[in-house]
Amino acid sequence: MLTYLKACDPEVRIRRLIELTIIEQLAKDLLAHYTVEVDGTSTKTVKEVLDEVFAVDAAEINLYEAGGMMVGWIQIVLGNDGHDCIADCQYKKRTPGAPDYTPLYEAMQAAEELASLLEEAHGL
Repeated sequence: MLTYLKACDPEVRIRRLIELTIIEQLAKDLLAHYTVEVDGTSTKTVKEVLDEVFAVDAAEINLYEAGGMMVGWIQIVLGNDGHDCIADCQYKKRTPGAPDYTPLYEAMQAAEELASLLEEAHGL
């Protein structure tokens, strides 16, 4: 984690720490349920996810079930307030008429709750 903080300007380190905290939690939870790609690069560890996400300002995380079927994506955008780094997500329905609810949202729940707590704590 220190590597990502040392690489940025001192005035943005709090924001970067917030982003790191949220994305680290997200990566842990996603890797427990899915095969994860970040901008087309296969990732197997939290560190690999963080390396790919923090190499750019915006990243797309693609999620695959066992067997290789893509089931969704998450858009990450860095550099705003920090707590809002999870910018968008979508679950790809397997069949027409299937409900929108998915384990993807369960996998994202802890990171989303963490983002809300950090937003509140920093008065953003």
